[in-house]
Amino acid sequence: MKKIQGTEYTPLIEQVNPYQQLWKVRVKLDPNEDGTIEYMEEEFDHIPTEDEIKKYVIAHYNAMCNDVIQSGLKYNDEIVWLSLENQHNYKMIYDYAMLNDDIFPIKIKLGDALNPEYYQFESIEEIKGFYNSIIKHINDTLCDFWSKKDSIDWSEYGI
Repeated sequence: MKKIQGTEYTPLIEQVNPYQQLWKVRVKLDPNEDGTIEYMEEEFDHIPTEDEIKKYVIAHYNAMCNDVIQSGLKYNDEIVWLSLENQHNYKMIYDYAMLNDDIFPIKIKLGDALNPEYYQFESIEEIKGFYNSIIKHINDTLCDFWSKKDSIDWSEYGI
């Protein structure tokens, strides 16, 4: 899979070499400020089946959704890295704090690996606010990508 630049007229599926049966399937990304459009593109050495096209397109949206979940949340203007491990850790901290208010202060690392920022929570209310922002971010992101997947015009792929 690679990223390419195109226009609104770039076909989402096209045979690029009839002698080698080379086909390309593309997923349209957001337009750039200069009017060009980026696409993610996958090559097939055969005519892709309807099932292969759908699996590729859906897998791409799922990967984009995961990326937004992992790195799309900010708390106090710092990135909250929401890997599955961190999501589990934040849930564990939240659950424990709800049962035992004697664990404060709690310190967590925000930012990215190159620019870490440490934040210290002093109360249950702060932990609730932080954890609620995580849940809202994940839910909003899932809903957004469900909507995007539901609105795919498969006819643009000849399906």
